[in-house]
Amino acid sequence: KTDAPTNTWCRAPGSTEAIAMVENIMEHIAHETGLCPLDVRMINLQKDHKMHQLLPQFRKDVEYDSRKRAIEDFNASNRWKKRGIAIVPAQFITEYLGVLSTIVSIFYGDGTVAVTHGGIEMGQGINTKVAQVTAFVLGIPLEKVSVKPSVSFTSPNSFGTGGSVTSEAVSYAVKKACEMLLDRMKPIRKDNPNATWETIVQKSYAKHIDLCAEAAFSQLDIPEYLIPALGCAELEVDILTGNVQVLRYDILEDVGESLSPGIDVGQIEGA
Repeated sequence: KTDAPTNTWCRAPGSTEAIAMVENIMEHIAHETGLCPLDVRMINLQKDHKMHQLLPQFRKDVEYDSRKRAIEDFNASNRWKKRGIAIVPAQFITEYLGVLSTIVSIFYGDGTVAVTHGGIEMGQGINTKVAQVTAFVLGIPLEKVSVKPSVSFTSPNSFGTGGSVTSEAVSYAVKKACEMLLDRMKPIRKDNPNATWETIVQKSYAKHIDLCAEAAFSQLDIPEYLIPALGCAELEVDILTGNVQVLRYDILEDVGESLSPGIDVGQIEGA
């Protein structure tokens, strides 16, 4: 008998098993041919894949080759503990589904802004991103924005929150609503170029401009796209007990222009 982890069900996308199979096949090819597993993977990538740009720099940044040599020396001098290192490139497709609506309301008394949307905050930071996008598009301080609880009365028929896409989808809807409000207030801004936000809002209210806008995100608004990423893991295994320790793990993900870097880094670390 060996001291190995038990096997059980895993709640995950159905592609997980297929990915594991292909990765094992490439590892087997590399082992049988004596090639570097990383080189085998790169040979099998499309010629125009962005990974050809990301991987060489990542390999250099994590000092992969020098660490690999150090690990080989460690393994040669240690019988009961062994180490390994590997870089695995990955990509995930972002697929948008359904409709998500939002309402942005500006209050003339103090220029504060309230937002409600069809997503659900469950600790992933969707409300923070919504508030940040609202403040950025309107050009106002973040403290002037508040996000109200999601209710089906103001955001009916919204698609379920999940798949790591709802924050981006709702933020897109918020951006649309804010741009509608800015367009309505454009004549006031033109006549008062040096006025404060609060003054612009009050003058807009005095001109009977609607300071509430509703917009919705549809899966037809943004095309799906690929997110490339790289992971480098260094592990140590105790041959006698089977205990495995992760000594170091480096991650590179191309997130484009992040809506909220702090949240996105936290999501990557948490995963």
